[in-house]
Amino acid sequence: MSVIDGLGAVGALALAWRMTGARIEFSKLLVAYCYISGVCFVLGSVLILATTGMLRTLYPETYPAFERAAETAPRVFSPKYTESIEALRAMPDVEKFGKITFSPILLPLLWAFGAWGTYRHLAEEGGCRFLFPRATTL
Repeated sequence: MSVIDGLGAVGALALAWRMTGARIEFSKLLVAYCYISGVCFVLGSVLILATTGMLRTLYPETYPAFERAAETAPRVFSPKYTESIEALRAMPDVEKFGKITFSPILLPLLWAFGAWGTYRHLAEEGGCRFLFPRATTL
């Protein structure tokens, strides 16, 4: 993610909280965003690395087929992509492989969901008040 993307996301968060009537200093919001997204990035990176190693070890035939399918993914409508996906589906334990491949996404999402309370704490909001925007406070 680039710096511009990150600042855009923080700006969107600031606007969203402003719509609820909360006033959070931009510097505090930026620090909270960097903390939450930084932990998500580190967790995701470590889990993807561990999962890749585990998949290469447990599924030596399926992983190369997965790599070939991933290489042709931008050309979804090409015959080569269709062939590589069919070859991947023919591999043993492809369902288990798919579940293991999806698992590194889950923990960073759970972290981000749990860390959402940081923003509520900064806004000094309690309960579900942040769910109902007050457009008159803009």
